[in-house]
Amino acid sequence: MLFGLDVESERFKLKTFPRIPHADYDGNLVVFHKELHMFVTHGLPNWTVDLWRMEGESWVSCRIK
Repeated sequence: MLFGLDVESERFKLKTFPRIPHADYDGNLVVFHKELHMFVTHGLPNWTVDLWRMEGESWVSCRIK
């Protein structure tokens, strides 16, 4: 889970990780073009990297080119 602070209401919100169909994964948060993104690595022994963008309250999968 991730914790977020709504600065207008001054309340904390819980955010979930993107839905990853793998048991073993790691996520790293980054801000890119003023939007919150998460790089997710998964799939031992051959790692795969997915990029997700936060849109409103949901994560949207992005294509890495």
